[in-house]
Amino acid sequence: MGSNRRKLGEAFQALCGQAVFAWLREERFRRAYEMLCDTQLPISAISDALGYSTPANFAKAFRERHGLTPTEIREGAISPPIKPSKARQSERSDHCA
Repeated sequence: MGSNRRKLGEAFQALCGQAVFAWLREERFRRAYEMLCDTQLPISAISDALGYSTPANFAKAFRERHGLTPTEIREGAISPPIKPSKARQSERSDHCA
């Protein structure tokens, strides 16, 4: 069966309610938040594990997304990650959760 990038992207969008890149970015942030809360790994190791080129790039992106730095999360200024709206959640398949 042949596929092309556009068709795969459209199928993913239909199944998950968002583009592949947006899903991957949110998944990285979700995983980062979990790792910060559930492990004692250094922030630099979390940054590395998630594919950021530097811990500074990770911290900047994380702060833009969550409103707090990774260090602030670790120090207890925990704010729950932003969840998709109820409408968006009902559109999403379990395959994309």
